[in-house]
Amino acid sequence: MDAVDAVTDDDSTRELRQVRERVDRLETILLRLVSLAAAALVVVGLLLPYAAFEEQEELYDESMLTIGFTAGGADAFFAVTFLALLVVAGATLLLLAMIGKRSAGRTGERTGLVVGWLVLLSAVGAGLLAIVPSGDGWDAGPGAWVYAAGAALAFVVLATEQGRDFWVAERRGKIRP
Repeated sequence: MDAVDAVTDDDSTRELRQVRERVDRLETILLRLVSLAAAALVVVGLLLPYAAFEEQEELYDESMLTIGFTAGGADAFFAVTFLALLVVAGATLLLLAMIGKRSAGRTGERTGLVVGWLVLLSAVGAGLLAIVPSGDGWDAGPGAWVYAAGAALAFVVLATEQGRDFWVAERRGKIRP
């Protein structure tokens, strides 16, 4: 009877290992797809028109990527604000690309947490700047909203506890109540 139990235990262990490997592959695919979607939305949001405005008798239709340089000529606040936004967006894209390996440690987790909150704040700030008119003829474009969608998705992956469970090595596979 012991030999039969040992064979059954070996089969159960092998099946459990196969199920775990399948779940791990599915989680990796899901994480990569969500990260790709977040990165795509952030990039598209940076490239879409952010605002159309008139400055010194000239009409501008700028994206979030370029408005800091265009509007920044007259208002240094835009230059500084959007330069910081670009740095945060770049850090977000780098982190989203790196978490697909699913081997981050404590430092990576902390970095993801900080960058996740910063990208969310940058989206809120860009949205507020888009809806609060800074002068006559200011028309907000869709760039801020697409960027905000990507930032929110990046925040979920990078900064929420459930999101970090997918890519932080010490958290993976742990069952939480």
